[in-house]
Amino acid sequence: MYHFVEITKVKELSKEKLIDVARVVHEVTSVMTVAVKNTNEKTDMRHVTLVDRSGASIRVTLWGKDTKLVDNLDHPVLYVIPT
Repeated sequence: MYHFVEITKVKELSKEKLIDVARVVHEVTSVMTVAVKNTNEKTDMRHVTLVDRSGASIRVTLWGKDTKLVDNLDHPVLYVIPT
């Protein structure tokens, strides 16, 4: 079961809390290759900014193969559901 959270409520939650978000994609950055701090391994990352009807926004970071999820986005809504 999904528990979608409004963007304005995210700040009230602990950083460890896993949430579900479904919002309009406002901006997608280019894929960047970065070194992981603990292992120094290289991986891809990109940021996606989501907005809701109130204009509130949140930036989501995608890692590794998940960075491709927003390539050629044919619809402006992204569902972010932790696995």
